[in-house]
Amino acid sequence: MSHFETDSGNATSLPPVQFNFTPEEFDHLQLASGICTYMSMISIAVVVAVYWYMLYHHPRDTNRVSLRCVIGANVVSFMDHCMALAAAEQSIHTQFCFSWRFLNGIFTMMPICLLGCVGVHLFLVFVYRIRWPCRPEYILMPAAAVYTGIANIIPYYGEELPEGIDQLINPNAELCWYYNGFADRTYNKPAWIYYYSFIFLVIIISSFTSIASMYKVFLDKRKNTKLLLEIAERGLGSASTSQQRNEASSSTRGRLSPASAIAPKPPAWCQVQQTKNPFRKVVARSLLYPLMPAVTYSLGFTLQMYLIDPEHQANFVLALMSVIMARLAGVFVAGIFFSDPTVQTIPGELWRKCTTRKPEVPQIRSTAPSARTSTLIDDHV
Repeated sequence: MSHFETDSGNATSLPPVQFNFTPEEFDHLQLASGICTYMSMISIAVVVAVYWYMLYHHPRDTNRVSLRCVIGANVVSFMDHCMALAAAEQSIHTQFCFSWRFLNGIFTMMPICLLGCVGVHLFLVFVYRIRWPCRPEYILMPAAAVYTGIANIIPYYGEELPEGIDQLINPNAELCWYYNGFADRTYNKPAWIYYYSFIFLVIIISSFTSIASMYKVFLDKRKNTKLLLEIAERGLGSASTSQQRNEASSSTRGRLSPASAIAPKPPAWCQVQQTKNPFRKVVARSLLYPLMPAVTYSLGFTLQMYLIDPEHQANFVLALMSVIMARLAGVFVAGIFFSDPTVQTIPGELWRKCTTRKPEVPQIRSTAPSARTSTLIDDHV
């Protein structure tokens, strides 16, 4: 294949090539990456458009920290996808490719941190019940940016191309995306492991905080339900006492009340049993946001750990699936976003606005109304 060089005489200092893919497999990787990138970009565009519509027509529903973090993560991911498409047209020695290798790490870590902030925020609110001195995103988003910078310190110093790389990869070929996503895993293994450790630290922390928040909400729900049932049973007891008095008076008269055998439960008692906790769905949905990076980047982490041994060759199916899952992150986030009940009503609302026609109001002439005009007026009064 013209993209790669086979002469390794001047590249003896480089580690052995661990991505020995055929030209057909290489084309499949590039095609899958491009298709999934476009799918994520479309999904992100739809999510942002729906959010802006809600921000204008339903501002109260958008006044949530979780939605702001999700939208911020989507915006950063959209920029990452745009640069990924541009990197597919660049060679490895261009200034854009060097910048892309660094920015890709930032634009990948930042959305993960923002999605993790959703679970952290709920944990601080439901478990510790803290009061934020300002809007929570004013603290959470800068903290996510600092964490992203720390996670990219070592990868930044490992972005220089290794000597002799031109003997393995054609410097004039458009392989910037390939080197950044695959070949670099062979030449900068410590940087990749360091980077993945920060990714999974975010996943572990946000998953723990989300689960703890769900458990706290469950305990509060059970405690409140028990208290309300006690109050309802007290009302039931007072109702039974008054009913017993009526039965006693009826029995002295030789008559029994037909409802004396079964004491009906008050409506309040039934409402307590049927009450659903909306916060449980909110916290459960927040658990999906930190779990999404675990799904999308676990295969890439598995591939990187497998390549620690220089004798191992990258499996094409594993590499292909890691690319597909990573590039479909925007689609997964959109799926979680549209699981929100407040968001699910927006498509129907837009459809009704587009299909519903406004009633036509007849025009009334200033002159004396004719018989036909009078009839129209009578019909619309």
